[in-house]
Amino acid sequence: MITAKILRVPAIRAAMAICAAMALALALAGCDSPTGNNNNNGNDPGNGNNQPGGNGAPTVWTPPSAGLWRVETRQRVTSVDVNDVEAAVNYVNEVSGRFILAIDQSYVATSGNHNLTTPNTDLTIVGIGGQREIRFINTVDDQMLFSVGPAENGTDVAIRLTLGNNITLVGRTEDQHGQANNTQPLVRARNGGRLYMLDGSKITGHTTSSHWGAVAVHEGGVFTMSGGTITGNASTQAATNAAGGFVIGSAGSRFYMTGGSIRENTRGTDTVVPSDVFAFAAVDYFTLSGNAAIYHLTLEASSGGNAFITVGTGWSGSVDRLDLRSTATPHLWTGRTVLQTAGGLTAANVEEWLNWSDTARILFGPVETGNIYEIVIEGGGTLGVLRPCIIGTWTEPLGWHFTFNADGTFTGYSWEGYMSGSWVRGEGHAFALTWTWDDYAGEPPIPMSVIIGHQWFDFSMRSFTRQQP
Repeated sequence: MITAKILRVPAIRAAMAICAAMALALALAGCDSPTGNNNNNGNDPGNGNNQPGGNGAPTVWTPPSAGLWRVETRQRVTSVDVNDVEAAVNYVNEVSGRFILAIDQSYVATSGNHNLTTPNTDLTIVGIGGQREIRFINTVDDQMLFSVGPAENGTDVAIRLTLGNNITLVGRTEDQHGQANNTQPLVRARNGGRLYMLDGSKITGHTTSSHWGAVAVHEGGVFTMSGGTITGNASTQAATNAAGGFVIGSAGSRFYMTGGSIRENTRGTDTVVPSDVFAFAAVDYFTLSGNAAIYHLTLEASSGGNAFITVGTGWSGSVDRLDLRSTATPHLWTGRTVLQTAGGLTAANVEEWLNWSDTARILFGPVETGNIYEIVIEGGGTLGVLRPCIIGTWTEPLGWHFTFNADGTFTGYSWEGYMSGSWVRGEGHAFALTWTWDDYAGEPPIPMSVIIGHQWFDFSMRSFTRQQP
């Protein structure tokens, strides 16, 4: 709905002003009501098995010496050799239960697919006496170091792998030691499997020729990162749905990051660009809280929904660079939710958390095209929704041209005359405008005050188009 209050204006000028106001309101209306991922309404059930601190939280006890230890009895499993990661994984799969593997020497894995697949198994790996590496140098194609979860879907399988203090996973590269091509991540969680990273852990040095990065979570896998770092990994794929650090995709997959950092990972070969995390549109939960920090994050939108950030309690970290990828053109992000909070979201939060700017980018499939957009606070302070940025130059088919400036002023002109004035954003995506009207006849300016409000309009009703700067 458009409402206009016009002061001291002749009838013909009033009609022209109202028409201009209506066209401008349609231009700024954006599209449908804000939407996000259909699978993610923000009400995380949080059953304790997939969130930090719940019944399924990882064990943090440090054994007194190297070896595989059963948590319940705190007895070492003497049948497994000290520092033998492969033997430890095989034993845990065979008997199930909660175990801690403490290693006091670095380990070289010459074979891959150390897979935890048995329900009710929980393995935590820690280093004692200093930082210890588990280095993957397998030369067989298409293998990973660790996989957590069964081959088929099992939501309540209770299979967990935790990377604890003083543990570094070092991946394989395509040109090191004559190794064969690798299309797999270093670590994967799927089908209800849960991966944890704690303070003092690290994943680094992995290169893959697929879009998967060093860590992959899909098909209902869960990844909780309360500390540690994922850094120095690469995907040689140039596609914008690739990431060197961490890729999460498919319905049911969840990511909870309460601490640590993901940075200095890349994608591409001829042109290498930062790419730390990619979230496919079907992701159920992507939650950031605590001091969680990601340098480069890409969220995807498809026709069925989009990935977005759920802000947890007390998030003091940041995303240094946010890209929004669309699976179709024209892009699907206008009117979609980028941020979701419990309430109290402000423009200052957006600037602090996302380092958002007028030059933030929308990715049209594999092609990167610069556009100017802004994240608008809606939903009573619970949502950050992407809208076309008002700042800049707009045109409409009947010949009107408007230029909106960051200082709150604007100008407009057509064959009918000139406008100049000020604008202020109202609640949601409404605007209050005040302007002065001039014409070509040299008559004195006529002051006008118009308050513009609106309901949501379909994108097809937009009568203005954004001119590229």
